[in-house]
Amino acid sequence: MRTKRIYSLPKELRKKKILRIKEAKKFDRRHGLKINHIDTVNGLDAFFITPGSDKKRFYYDMAPGIGNKFDEYQFKDIWNDMFNICILLDDDLYKKLMVILYRMAYLVDFNIVDKKVRFSPPEEILCEIECIQKEIDRNKKNYNIIELLYFIDLLSWNEDMRYYKYESKRPGRINCIYGIIAVTAIYRDFYLSIINEDNKQINITDLFDLTQQFIHGRGMITCSDKFLLKLLEDELYN
Repeated sequence: MRTKRIYSLPKELRKKKILRIKEAKKFDRRHGLKINHIDTVNGLDAFFITPGSDKKRFYYDMAPGIGNKFDEYQFKDIWNDMFNICILLDDDLYKKLMVILYRMAYLVDFNIVDKKVRFSPPEEILCEIECIQKEIDRNKKNYNIIELLYFIDLLSWNEDMRYYKYESKRPGRINCIYGIIAVTAIYRDFYLSIINEDNKQINITDLFDLTQQFIHGRGMITCSDKFLLKLLEDELYN
């Protein structure tokens, strides 16, 4: 599932981000809590509740949800779920999941219908998601990967709403998903190095770097393009 590397903010990504920001800015934030339906996944309502709990700092903050499956989820819960999923996967499936997240960061597998941008993975991506789910089910773990991906999409959409005025080339959505990739990759590597009996020396440098970033970033984590390219060097092409 090789994917073309994406540089900066392509025109198509900007267009989709602007459409999403315009859509979400129209959600009612003045008359109590409102549920705004976005999509349906596995028969569950995918939605935003407005206003979000952080509305005093970010007026357009929203609370994402998929049915009642991710109630009160925080970033640490997403990182925990992704880590526990990824240690079940062999390197091939793991890298494919990371590529799916990379594509999500840049809204690659998203279509525009009636000026609304929605996650619409093509058949190739759906087949890879199904393979990942089969491996999860084979290990008898209670994770649903498509629901988690939809939730990550909503979560990162909200990050765009919180930071859309910032001038940085990677605010909001991209930083959010890059952070999920980074935490998952570093902790998975650390876990595998511990259980590998042939490994006589364990490198925890990346864990220290991650901790420092978490402290200085006030709870936010992302990763550099260099880190991502090294992780996905066999999956991305120019």
